[in-house]
Amino acid sequence: MLMLLCFSCKEEKSDTQTEITEIDIKPNISTEDSQLPLWIPGEYSKVVIVFGHGYETPELQEPILKELEKNFGLAENKGLLLTRTFPETYFNNKKVSADWLRKSLVGEDVFAIITIGAPEKTHFTLADLQDSGFSGKVYSIFPQDNILGTESGSEFVLNYKSLGVKLDESPVYVIDTNKEISTNISKNYEEEGMFTGDITKVLIPIIKRIKSVNKKAIPETPGSFVSYLQEAFKAYFPDFTLTPYVDAQTGIKSLNHYVLGVYDE
Repeated sequence: MLMLLCFSCKEEKSDTQTEITEIDIKPNISTEDSQLPLWIPGEYSKVVIVFGHGYETPELQEPILKELEKNFGLAENKGLLLTRTFPETYFNNKKVSADWLRKSLVGEDVFAIITIGAPEKTHFTLADLQDSGFSGKVYSIFPQDNILGTESGSEFVLNYKSLGVKLDESPVYVIDTNKEISTNISKNYEEEGMFTGDITKVLIPIIKRIKSVNKKAIPETPGSFVSYLQEAFKAYFPDFTLTPYVDAQTGIKSLNHYVLGVYDE
């Protein structure tokens, strides 16, 4: 009886120790502590965002900059992004100064420029950057300027076309006749024109990519850039198309010019 009692006590003590040990090894991780900041202040080479058609005023730019600041930080707070706005002369068809952007960036360390809704005559500004020996890359997003001039002065060009709107839960998409849209619509209901959705959905993947490949030994190509965007845009658009721009007269596909097709929000 005495031997049996001693054995039972030892077994109970062993089980208790095992249970305590299992509890102690479980990590106590706070969800809040595990969240890392999206960016860290530093002395960065900058990306310049240049606002054009549809984004001319501080009121229109404010919600965009708020989202971009959260993801990348603004230069004034030791973040990644500098901002500029096309001068008013570009919007009222008056004589423009092609060198305005280059002069506005004197003394700044810039490795990329992104124009949004670039107005007419912007290609002269891009040519001025090239002639001055600017070593950074230019990305033209939804430009309204001369196509060949824009392609020549840009690393990558992205245009926009509407794929229509969705009717309730139907899988069918149609043109919204209540919206003010161009009458130059093809039989495929494609409309190249002004993007009216959330521009940050387009900009954030683009900025992430050009930031990540900056200074890499193997330079980015338009083809690899588009391959990345094909995957990245899936997180922002439920359905979209990303296709090479085709010249309507020659039928030739552009090497650095693509068209983003999305359904209206």
